[in-house]
Amino acid sequence: KYSSAEEYFKDLRAWMQQAYFWQSVTAAFPYYLMTQYAQASNNQHLPIPTQFGVPLPDNQPELLPEAPQIDRNTFPVTGIECRIPPFWKRIVAEFIDFLILFFLKLGVTYVAIDFFDIIDLDKFYIFHKEVKLEYKTILKMTEDIVILELVHRVVVCFFETFWLQGGANGRIGGASPGKSVMGLRVVKCDSVDRLENNGETDDNGWVLVQPGTDLGLAASFLRAAVKNFVLALFIPTSLAFFYFAHGRTGYDVVCSTIVVQEPLRQPTRPVQAQM
Repeated sequence: KYSSAEEYFKDLRAWMQQAYFWQSVTAAFPYYLMTQYAQASNNQHLPIPTQFGVPLPDNQPELLPEAPQIDRNTFPVTGIECRIPPFWKRIVAEFIDFLILFFLKLGVTYVAIDFFDIIDLDKFYIFHKEVKLEYKTILKMTEDIVILELVHRVVVCFFETFWLQGGANGRIGGASPGKSVMGLRVVKCDSVDRLENNGETDDNGWVLVQPGTDLGLAASFLRAAVKNFVLALFIPTSLAFFYFAHGRTGYDVVCSTIVVQEPLRQPTRPVQAQM
C-alpha cells in the first residue's frame, strides 16, 4: 500500500524502466548471436539496431575455421585397386585347370560306364562288323556320348562355381586351382577405371574395379554356365572374346566379372571424374 500517489508513480516508473530494458535485451539478442558467427569483412561489423538503446560489446567476432576445400572434380571411391593380368598367365591357369578337369572327367567316365552303364560299349563293335553305317545307326551310337559330354559340362560348372564363389581366409575374389597358382582372382565388376598419378595415367597398369567383391554362388554359377554351355557351342568365335577392354572375355562382360592379378588393395587415390 502506498501513502501517497507520488510514491505509487515513483515505483511505477521504476518498474516500467526495467520492463523496457528486458524487452530491449530480448529483441536485440538474436542480432548479437548473428554477429558471433558472421565473418568479418574489412574489419567492419554488421549493423546492429540501436533504437532499443541497449549497449552491445564492440568486440571483433571470432572467425570460424575455414572448411577444407573440396575439389568438385574428385569424389570418394570404393572398390579395389589391382592390375590386369597378362594374357599368358590366363592361358597357363586355364591349362592347369584343364589337367585337373581331365583326370576328373576320366573318373566320371569310368563311374558312368562301369557302374551306371550310361554307355553301351557293345554298340561300338559294329565298326568291326559293318563297313557301311546308316544315319540312324550313327545317331544311336552318338546319343550316349552326347549325354556323357553333358554330364562332363555339369561337373565342370560345379567345379568352377565352387572355386569362384568367394575367397578364403579373408581374401577377396574366388580362384580356381590354376588361377590360384598364377595369382589371379575373379571379382565382381560393374566398372573399370585406370588410376592416375598427378593427372597422368598410371604406367604400372593399376586400375580401380568397382565394386570388387566376391561373386557369390549365383553369379559364379551363371559365369560357369555361360562359359561351358553357351560358348562351347561357338568354339571358333570364342577366341575373339579375349579382345574386350581390360582383358575381359565375353562371359565376363555378360556376368559383370573380371579376372585381376594379386595383390589387391583398397583405394588410395581419387579417380578423376569424367566430365
